Amino acid sequence: MQYYQTESIRLRRRKELSKKVNEEQFFEINNKYLERYPELFDRGYLDELKETSSSISLLRYIDYDSSRLAIASLAMLPAIELDKVFEPFSYKPPERIVFHYDLSTGQISDDTIADLKLLIRIAGDGNHQPRSRASEELYERFELDYTSGDIIFDLTQISVRSRFFELNYGQPLTFFNRLFKAQQLGVKKWGVKNTNALKKDDFFGSIKKPLKTKLPIVIRDLTFKNIQSEIVHYDNLSDGEAQLLEVLSLAKLFSSDDSKALFLLDERCFSR
Repeated sequence: MQYYQTESIRLRRRKELSKKVNEEQFFEINNKYLERYPELFDRGYLDELKETSSSISLLRYIDYDSSRLAIASLAMLPAIELDKVFEPFSYKPPERIVFHYDLSTGQISDDTIADLKLLIRIAGDGNHQPRSRASEELYERFELDYTSGDIIFDLTQISVRSRFFELNYGQPLTFFNRLFKAQQLGVKKWGVKNTNALKKDDFFGSIKKPLKTKLPIVIRDLTFKNIQSEIVHYDNLSDGEAQLLEVLSLAKLFSSDDSKALFLLDERCFSR
């Protein structure tokens, strides 16, 4: 919620500055935001006001959408490493990943746009299926032709695997964190009642998370092959198979940069 609010404030300021303003108005806008939100900027001259970087919580709540993202992020690893992760699992590593994006469902950040362009570049020619055309304003701001669509990674192609690895410097956790941040901007769809409740420091209760189709970036499909070389979709896995794959993938993902991580697992997840 805090990350979403921060990005909303940044966007408001950029929109104000993008209008036809004179020098005096330019300084007034910067001064207004600096006084109200000093933590969002590096102190300096008003004509060179620089934004600080925003980070999300160190706590990662892994749910349906983010667990898919974790599995997809590992697909950039060399085959020998992936095979070790999938060894206890009765399926081969992912062969096809479909990313779905819809920029009308959340806050649009520069980082999200950069990640979409990177995904399209990795997928290669013919693997981007656009849907809704961007408005003239959005095109001018981001040079993006469409606001929704599917991006398909055919991981049977060596060139796609190579680009996935090289363009992300072989760091699956970094890739995961970038797209995880984009998913947090889906707070826009939680409704005023829920977001106002979450702003309170003493909030105690539950908030229903939007469905995957209401997030800026989601994994629409993950495709594997079983030991009989039959195609299996992630949605068709049993609960036990999906949970095992999630745990194996998360353990590998969060240890990939040698950082220390603490996993808190609800034992009820494995009671089925």
